[in-house]
Amino acid sequence: HCNPHPPRPAPTIAMLSPEPAWTDNAEVCPTKLFIGGISRRTTTKQLRDHFSTCGCVLDCVAMRQPDGRPRGFGYVTMDSPAAAEHFLSRPQMIDNRYVDLKPAVPDASAGNNGCGTLSDPSFRLPARWPTHGTTQDLL
Repeated sequence: HCNPHPPRPAPTIAMLSPEPAWTDNAEVCPTKLFIGGISRRTTTKQLRDHFSTCGCVLDCVAMRQPDGRPRGFGYVTMDSPAAAEHFLSRPQMIDNRYVDLKPAVPDASAGNNGCGTLSDPSFRLPARWPTHGTTQDLL
């Protein structure tokens, strides 16, 4: 089972130097994916279960309207680019439907290099995808 928050190694002489040998960025760089075309009955749990088969899921959500109606898409944040590439490299069937899986594209002005979280308000869908509101709609 994966640990989305790996323990920090014990301090060593090398780590006390001006350039530490270990940093948060070296250990985990989350990779966020957009999941389009999901069934109206697909749940966040189903998405998490599917993507947990290869890699560690740091965050996952099937988006809903404020009144609870499904919006037909979701997001998953994997713990590494390799885990994300595993899913991007082949068609994905979730809840008996092939979904449209793409890398989520963060706002370039955010300066987070794609290593953010789903709660990051700077997240933006590419212009060619229809918008269905913002993540702020859920708050």
